[in-house]
Amino acid sequence: MSHRLTLKPEPDGLGYIYGTLVDDDGEVYRVNVLPPTSQWRGDMKPGDGLPHPTDWIVYLDGAEIARVSRREDIDTAVARQLPKA
Repeated sequence: MSHRLTLKPEPDGLGYIYGTLVDDDGEVYRVNVLPPTSQWRGDMKPGDGLPHPTDWIVYLDGAEIARVSRREDIDTAVARQLPKA
């Protein structure tokens, strides 16, 4: 299954990076990513214990689906959650 993940270059005020994922059937999913503390650049913290000290927290359509240690692993983490054809 192929897909295209696009993330905005800059975070919002809470530090989330927003984007979309389009699968090969044209289905569109919302992807939100909260960078770890060392990469976080928001105006105010989003909540208790966030951002995480080391993990990138990945959300698909509002539900947390993965925590990864490298930004490069976000695409793979999201792809694993897509419905199988």
